[in-house]
Amino acid sequence: MSALAGGRPRRVVGFPGRTVSLLRCTAVCRTLECVEEEGTLLMTDKDTPEKSPRLERLEARISKAQKALFVRAATVQGLSLTDFLIASVQEAAERALRAHDVLTLSERDRKSFVVALVKPAAPGKALRQAVKHYKNRTGI
Repeated sequence: MSALAGGRPRRVVGFPGRTVSLLRCTAVCRTLECVEEEGTLLMTDKDTPEKSPRLERLEARISKAQKALFVRAATVQGLSLTDFLIASVQEAAERALRAHDVLTLSERDRKSFVVALVKPAAPGKALRQAVKHYKNRTGI
């Protein structure tokens, strides 16, 4: 387990008879989950999402209560504070953009619908033939 030398074990969840710890291996972008159940140690390899190089930096001033909340949520999910914040902010940004795109499409669709009602397009050749055929069959 030389690849785990850089990672440090963290106890994440404790249940009666079961302890779960995470070992983060930054060398291969893996998180190893160590589960101890009634004296038996099981290890599973959990993939972490591939990360692109982080070249940009963001800073924010937050209250102690906010930081405590963020740290607690990150710990519950078994993530570092940085990874938790990045994932949360990215999810919120994607959700906001999807909502904006839906509203934009709805506005454009509404305008197209109103234009079609106010100024309908002239009937095409197939529609004219269908009307003619219908009138001949019904005697209208």
